[in-house]
Amino acid sequence: MVFLLSAGCAGLIIPANWRDQPPPCLIARASAGLGCDPSLLTVEIRVLARVEKTIQADADLLTRAVENIFDNALRYTPAGGRIEVAVEESGQAVNLRIGNTGVPIPVEFRTAIFDKYNQSASASGRLNMGLGLYFCRLATEAHGGRIWVEQTEALPTVFVIQLPA
Repeated sequence: MVFLLSAGCAGLIIPANWRDQPPPCLIARASAGLGCDPSLLTVEIRVLARVEKTIQADADLLTRAVENIFDNALRYTPAGGRIEVAVEESGQAVNLRIGNTGVPIPVEFRTAIFDKYNQSASASGRLNMGLGLYFCRLATEAHGGRIWVEQTEALPTVFVIQLPA
């Protein structure tokens, strides 16, 4: 992963490897980076990525952010559930949407989950350190974007990374 993190500027991530990136390639890199055996998956994964725009991005940095969200989706989606990934154009931006059929995140926690050291117990009882989604927020903001969580009728939890195109 190529990025700079300065201890003197806590919370500042500076992308160091800017290039034009097709957003669907970020999704492909992230899913390949998870290293899970597809034959062991107990959830269905659907990907829809039809965009013409590219984004100026550090692919390593954004891939890690997408991997974090994918990992959470795999952890919180019940067996037989579904994960949907979509890349879509939205005006002068590109939205990367990763949703799952797990338990929805309550509205009152949807902002706090991106804070440093925000911890939650997973369904497996594993205690998280509270840095994964914080990293996602920093990486997204370093690219001039934003990240949030929403809920749809079909997908109770949808993470959206919006990046300028």
